[in-house]
Amino acid sequence: MRRSIFRIIIAVVLLLLIALPPMSLAAKRLVWAYQGKVAFFEENGKIGLVTKGMGTLTTVAPLLDEVTPFYNGIANVRQDNLWGLLSQEGRYLRHPFAAAPIEFSPFDNQYGFFQLERGAYGLLNRLGETLLEPKAYLEVGPVSEDVFAARTGQGYGYVSVDGQTVIDYQYEAALPFTEGLAAVRKDGLWGYIDHQGQTVLGFGYAEASYFSRGLAAVRVTPDASTVYINPQGEVVLSGDWSDGFPFTGDSLARVVVEGKYGYINLKGRLVINARYLDAVNFGSGYAAVRAGETGWQYIDNKGKVVSKTFISAGPFRDGFAYVTFQADAREAPVTGYINTGRKFVCQDLH
Repeated sequence: MRRSIFRIIIAVVLLLLIALPPMSLAAKRLVWAYQGKVAFFEENGKIGLVTKGMGTLTTVAPLLDEVTPFYNGIANVRQDNLWGLLSQEGRYLRHPFAAAPIEFSPFDNQYGFFQLERGAYGLLNRLGETLLEPKAYLEVGPVSEDVFAARTGQGYGYVSVDGQTVIDYQYEAALPFTEGLAAVRKDGLWGYIDHQGQTVLGFGYAEASYFSRGLAAVRVTPDASTVYINPQGEVVLSGDWSDGFPFTGDSLARVVVEGKYGYINLKGRLVINARYLDAVNFGSGYAAVRAGETGWQYIDNKGKVVSKTFISAGPFRDGFAYVTFQADAREAPVTGYINTGRKFVCQDLH
């Protein structure tokens, strides 16, 4: 059964890449394919790739030890314990040089952090060009609105993408800037500041999140239910839910009602009933939910089940989601990636 799955996967990729010579991939184990432009294959414990461009196919000898899926058109690749970046056309944006995978910001994918050694973070752009040389921080947050939160021995502050400290290190915790505001914690309570470091919403929240779609989920006291406020600090949404999470690009937010997960819209209406034991954020129009002990399924923004059951399932990102399922009861579970058509596109070898 498992072998038949891989034969189907390989056949699809062969069609996408157009008329590969006989046995050029058939005898190899496919690792990952991206939109018909590049396919990775495993051979003798190493990973190579086949790229398509201008009607021709190019095979790159297996030299890599590990690859990640393409997110926003860029993949991390590892060779001899060093990480680099590959474009969706199979071209190196940066040859392996970093001690860990380069982490691009989910808020602004133009920027990614790299480490040459533990505790020293540098910044590069999507072209692989270094913007900031590595500097010692205890922690850094994702870039958003041209700044990132960084932690030193004095606490959290904010640094611009040109390396200037724009808000001094003084906070116990700090979230990314979104919609002009950032949640920061001081003396055990959260408040919101602007880009000048001025307090816009006072430190009166036990919990806080970043703004999205003009709303932020906050909790006034540890025992209070989550409410959603606007940038003026006014409570805009409240309901029967005990917990709430930020809104996503699909304009839906996860909430917890009597221990079960559901989703509300921007008006605070429960548009997908709270009946799930667990759930993840919506992405690309779908969300993974667990209704019972049997596993996870994907639903659309109407709450309709649109996939089979998986052992585990993650959120969609750039059109792909990481899942685990039982292909054959006699064999080990298979882990890999599905696309927005809920089709299994590749096994993960790592």
